[in-house]
This record gives sequence, structure tokens and C-alpha cells, in this order.
Amino acid sequence: MVTTLTSAETIAEPAAAPLSRRTLRLVTVLSFLSFFLMGAAWAAATPWSGAPDETAHMVRAAGVVAGQIAPEPTKAQNGTGAVQRVPAALERDTCFAFHPHKSAACQPTPPQDGKLADYGTAAGRYQPTYYALVGLPLLLSPDYTGLLIARLIGVAVAAAFLAAAVRSIVAWSRRWFMLAGVLVATTPMAVEIIGSINPNGVEIAAAVAMWAALIPLVRSDGPVDRRLLALFAISAAAVASFRPSGPVFVVMAVAVVLATAGGARLMRLVRDRMVWLATAALGVVGLASGIWILVMKANELGGTRATPGTLTTRESLQIVLVDRLGFYFESMVGQFAWLDVRMPGTYYALWYAVTGFLAITALVVGRRADRWRLTLVVAASFVLPVVGDVLSANTLGMIMQGRYVLPAAAGAALLAGHIISERGGFRPATTRSMLGWIAAIVVPLHLIGLGWTMIRYQQGIGGKPVVASLNPFVGDWMPSIGPIGVVLLAVAGAAALVGLVRVMPVEDPELRTA
Repeated sequence: MVTTLTSAETIAEPAAAPLSRRTLRLVTVLSFLSFFLMGAAWAAATPWSGAPDETAHMVRAAGVVAGQIAPEPTKAQNGTGAVQRVPAALERDTCFAFHPHKSAACQPTPPQDGKLADYGTAAGRYQPTYYALVGLPLLLSPDYTGLLIARLIGVAVAAAFLAAAVRSIVAWSRRWFMLAGVLVATTPMAVEIIGSINPNGVEIAAAVAMWAALIPLVRSDGPVDRRLLALFAISAAAVASFRPSGPVFVVMAVAVVLATAGGARLMRLVRDRMVWLATAALGVVGLASGIWILVMKANELGGTRATPGTLTTRESLQIVLVDRLGFYFESMVGQFAWLDVRMPGTYYALWYAVTGFLAITALVVGRRADRWRLTLVVAASFVLPVVGDVLSANTLGMIMQGRYVLPAAAGAALLAGHIISERGGFRPATTRSMLGWIAAIVVPLHLIGLGWTMIRYQQGIGGKPVVASLNPFVGDWMPSIGPIGVVLLAVAGAAALVGLVRVMPVEDPELRTA
């Protein structure tokens, strides 16, 4: 039975004191370390081009820092992309991709002779922002050392965005249950992509920060919080400039949240000078990204079918609704490596249970307007892959994945957490207990997903028997820092995340300071 605050109890309590610098520092450090160490574990555990499309992104990254920022759009790979002149050692045979029974030991190591070569990459037209951050190590050292450094740079940027989201929850919005939204939105699949060379990972992390700032910024009744406004502008600018789909996610988030803000709040935002300045700055970034997409044709995808299909729109929709929806959910949570590592059904069921608890609790304690807001964000998230697969069924095939829409779906998790904090009225002990149980479920799932994928890389799975050994410390292929090093990183990250939940400074919901 859940105990809530009564009005009498609320009046009897003094106002909550501001959080100490020591507490804020501890929360910030723990949140950054938790996401950085878990992402670093994936970065170290993953072989060369062991994550989806990583070679294409490595080639683009090396090309950008070599000065090939806007190469001529050509049909370089799968009918799209561009050509980049980069170190020849970046291109390697990904012999284990889509063959889960093969370990990464089958992959040959090319000579490090410094030769350059022209490679077509499907990512050749993407915005250069992300690639400029991670590309230099790949250009200077096209080996495992350079790859690991490049991956860790991306991990650090993503961890900084996620830590900023947590800090904003603790110090600024003080809607404690939004931390549960961060835990649910940062899925094992998201952490795997964060630990690889792929702009989608940092995009997801920036989107979590964007939603964590935008929701309380618009939903608050008080003055416009400059700190939340700055975090929103920075993270939204990052989302808009990392991938061709980014501007769509920013527009969707702003439209959904503002459309349900209420007239009084909208007028307060409109009258605020800093809101106009932030909007102008974000508009410049969005316009530049949009111009890039149009000029470079960055959203143009090449056909993957030898011959066009003949499905009608109705038939395509039926296939999506019956066969693809489950895949969207699973690939949000974790279908690892080259989508050839599917976890047991219980793995997904546990993550769905936490997600469902968060959503249903928000629907129960929220008002009618809150329910409509949450429903609208969820619907908007899933319209994107459904429409994408239906429209491309006869040309590209049905290629949408759940991780593509995590920047939108993160908003549903964070909005649910905000509703629970705002409407639930749960006592601090209850809130802490609920957050603790959520962490107790999701943190081990991160470790299990990594461990099973390590076995896939090192030994191969799917043969007879399904796996030679359940021991992630043995295999034909080994990570550069060794499997023990990988596990130590992951366990340290998991411990930091549990520590973050335990030190979370939760107070009575009616006693927050302005």
C-alpha cells in the first residue's frame, strides 16, 4: 500500500534546504562515472567494426578530420554516401557480422604501412559535427589503440550529456523520479552504441539531456530557469547536428511539449528575453543542419533490394504491425553486435516490466492532460519507424530499428518520471525504494547484455551447442585490455550507478524550494 502526504503533514514541515555543494558534486561525479565506465566497457569489449555500421562511420570520421568535410555526394555504398580518402587500415573484413557462430578471431589485421585508399561510406553525407570530435585518433593511428581512444572520446561526450541530465534533475527541476526515466531511456542498446563509433549513441545521450531540461522548463509554474534553458539549447543543438534525423526529433519534442503547456506558461516563455536568444541560437544551428541535409542529400538512402518489391501499403502496414513492432521494442533494449545477438525472452520482459511500471504509474497518478501528453509522446515515437518501414518496404526494405527512435522515446520515459514526481505525492522513503528497485533490475541487465555479447565476440554463439562456454573470460578472440579489464570497468560503472541512486537526495514533494 502506497502512503501519500496529507495537507496537514505538509504544513507541519519546514521548507527544504538547498542541496549542498558536496551532494551535487557527488551526484555529478557518480553519474558521469557510471555512464562513462559502462560505455568504456563496451568500447573495450567490441572488436573492430563489431557494432552496426561502425566501419562506415570510422571512414567518415577519418575523412572529416583529414579535411574532406563535404565530399561530393555519390552512390558510393548501397546507392548512397560519398567517397573518403583515409588510411587503408581502416577497412577490414567483418567476417563475423551476421554470423553469430563465428568469433571475431576470423578477422585479419591489415598492415600498418600508412597507405591511403579511397573508400565509399554510406555515412559520407552525414553532418560532420560528431565525426570531428572522434576522428583524429583514427586518422593518426588506424589500429586498435586509435579506435579505442576514438570510442572513449564519444563515450565521454555522451556521459557528459547524461550526467548533465541527472544534475539538472537533482539541482534544478528537483523532480526526483525523472531519474527513473534516465535509467529506462539509457538502455543497454544505447550504451553499446555509445561505446562504438556511431553518432546515434551521442545523439541518444544528448536527447536524454534535452528532454530532462525541456519538460520541467515548460511544465514549471515559476520563473524561467536559465540553467534548464541553457541545457536544453545546448543538448537540442547537439541532437539537431549529429544525424539527419536530429532536426526532426528536436521539432517533435518542442512541438509536443509546447502544445500541452497551457496559455499562461506559454506567455511567460514568450515574454522572456533569454528564451528568444536561446531560440535564435538553436534556430541557426537547426537551419544550418537543414541546409546541410538538403545540399548533401544526407537523408537519401540507397536501395538495398535487387528488384523493387510489390507490397501494397496495406500489406506493408500489416507486416509492420504483426511482425515488426516486437523488433522495434527489442532493438531499443538490446539486439547487440550486428543485430545477431538476441537475448532470451526474460531479458526483454524484465526491461518491459520496469518501463511498464513507469508508464502505468504515471497514467494512474497523472491528470487527464498528463495522460494525453504521455500518450502523444509515445505515439509520436512509434509513428516514425512504422511510417518509415511502410514507405520504404518496396525499395529499401524494412530497415528501421528501435535505437533510431530512442531520442524520441526517451521523452516518454522522462515525461512519465516527471508526472510521477509532480502528481504522485510519494514519501521520500517510497520514492527512494521505487528508484532502488528499478536500479536493481536494470543494472544487472546491463551487465548480462555485455557479458553475453562478450561470449559472442570471443567464442561465437548459435552453433551446437549454442555456446561453447558461458565463461566470458575465455575465447579465440580477446579484447585489447583483456576480458577481466572489461568486466572490471562494467562492474565499476554499475556500482557507481547504484551508488548514484542510493545518494539521490530525495525530499518531500510539497517541500521543494522555488
